Amino acid sequence: MFKLKLEEVLKDRRMTKCELADRIDVSASAITNFVHGRSYPRIDTFYRMCRVLHCKPEDLVDFDD
Repeated sequence: MFKLKLEEVLKDRRMTKCELADRIDVSASAITNFVHGRSYPRIDTFYRMCRVLHCKPEDLVDFDD
């Protein structure tokens, strides 16, 4: 199982959920769902998040055993 560390990365980058949503062209509610684990982004959305947040994919994912 894995969890997105999106909230932590956003905080480190001093970016709001709404700002990220605007920059990657998804709804703010989608970002909120990603943060709370209610849904996961499509792979293209995930890579857009990485590009906008200037991070690698592994920086956004936390794996649980």
